Amino acid sequence: MYRKIFIVCILLCTCIMSAFGQKSKYNIRLIINDIKEKNLYLKGYCGEDFFIADSAKVKNNSITFKTQLAPGYYDIVNQNGKVYWGIIAHDSKRFSITIDSNYSNAVVSNSKENEFFSNLLTLLSNENTENQQLILHNYITQLPTNVVLQMMAYDYFAQNNRQPYTDRYFDSVPLCDPMLHFPLTHAYIAQFFNENTTDKSAETQIKKIDLFYRHCDVKSEIGQYYLKWLLKHYLTDFNPEWDVVFVYLYENYFEPNGCCFITETNARILQKNVVRKKRVLNGSIIPFLQITNKEGKTESTENMPHKYTLIWFWDPDCDDCLVETPALQSYYTENAEKYDFEVFAVALTEDVERWKNTVDEMQLTWINSCEGDGSTNYDFKDYFNILTTPASFLIDQNHKIILQQITLEKLQNFFENHE
Repeated sequence: MYRKIFIVCILLCTCIMSAFGQKSKYNIRLIINDIKEKNLYLKGYCGEDFFIADSAKVKNNSITFKTQLAPGYYDIVNQNGKVYWGIIAHDSKRFSITIDSNYSNAVVSNSKENEFFSNLLTLLSNENTENQQLILHNYITQLPTNVVLQMMAYDYFAQNNRQPYTDRYFDSVPLCDPMLHFPLTHAYIAQFFNENTTDKSAETQIKKIDLFYRHCDVKSEIGQYYLKWLLKHYLTDFNPEWDVVFVYLYENYFEPNGCCFITETNARILQKNVVRKKRVLNGSIIPFLQITNKEGKTESTENMPHKYTLIWFWDPDCDDCLVETPALQSYYTENAEKYDFEVFAVALTEDVERWKNTVDEMQLTWINSCEGDGSTNYDFKDYFNILTTPASFLIDQNHKIILQQITLEKLQNFFENHE
């Protein structure tokens, strides 16, 4: 049945309330024949979240919700998440719905939008998917002038007629505030940003963000909600491309507008994340790194005579490091002179003897240093935001970051294209 695409069958523990939005007082009475429940709940939606907007006792098969609601779609559910019916909250503020014992038909009083919606549900419930599409397409042209109902129909239609990412992706689905309060909307928006295209570059993701906000006011409720969602979406620790997107999103959308869905504490945390990520984006200039080598002498990246330096952070107790470090040594032996690069390896361990033994066992012939064998000129683990090993940064003679989190294939491709 069409109604079922709007529901979530299990009530989760978290209740997310809309942060703002124009709300009106509603008086909604439902008569459900032969219902056995003692209480029913009004379940609302906000993006990927939901909240319980109201609850009421069932008396003589009747229940009345008297509450303030933002325009949108709401489900009538029991404590286990079973959905009895769905309603539209918008123009009509006082209305009643009588639902039959099979929960397949309803009689609506004093609400044209809910009457239209209930008739559409009944019609669609007896049709196959292909006919549902045709019926809905025809109904869109007959919709009453009710923005919520229009958005719902467009929303459903768009869900079932999705096109790949294009500049016209949102043309038929206006991104106004009521759209935030339909369960399907989030899937449509999330697909746009998550779509499995061959191009996941920062440039493409930034274009998607800009396109979204050309169709959506960043200061609107839906714009603010998805600003928070996008910041969370692009805040990663292992994807340098998305670090670029995260910084762009923060500086171009959050910083000038703020976000009512983000607390002051979390805003400060966000700002610190931006600073942390921005200083090691590709193209950033880093301070020279100085540390003691295996022979007890000071090594520094300040005056390296090579065209490129690969800073290699590793740990003798890291399984991945024990595989990737010897592979890098082999590549270094064969290609360091050809491509004029040096490896500046820093072991992140206090076990100096283990480090020295591992260096000897692997026969590492590049610059070898260890954080436990002498002080450094700054806290490089914090500066480079090293959360796991191995971690790597390719810099040029000006200490500009060229690449990071480098595989041998990625390194080889770079050198081949920059000889």
